Amino acid sequence: MKAALKGHLEATISQVARLETIFELLGAKPVSKPCLAMKGLLEEGEEAMTAEGSLPFTDILIIGAARRVEHYEMAAYLSLRDIAAHLKLTDVEKLLSTTLLEESEADEALSEISMGLMNESEMSSDVQKKSPTTQAKPEKRKAANA
Repeated sequence: MKAALKGHLEATISQVARLETIFELLGAKPVSKPCLAMKGLLEEGEEAMTAEGSLPFTDILIIGAARRVEHYEMAAYLSLRDIAAHLKLTDVEKLLSTTLLEESEADEALSEISMGLMNESEMSSDVQKKSPTTQAKPEKRKAANA
């Protein structure tokens, strides 16, 4: 999970550069503005990172929070790409399509990690069910240590 998030951070740096290029193509100056929706999503992510519970479910909570951020970003990039296509801003449309693809790939990677964690959990549950002498308690920890 850490590797996927770190890899996406590197992609985010490229996405920022791409956005700067888009502003240059449009002859516009970017203006920073707080986004309350993203702030809320990030707060949910922080809550997930400090949630107490059994592995792998705490990690799955964190992945869910990260995926909500990805979906929010994808919705924004999709809308902007469609506007660029409508205005026949082909270069802008291509740049936004590249970013949208990266966001989609990040979401898919997080989904696969989450499913893998769930499958591992099912496997360990199956082993415990088959071996009644094994009364292993689920490992507990704070998700922030993931």
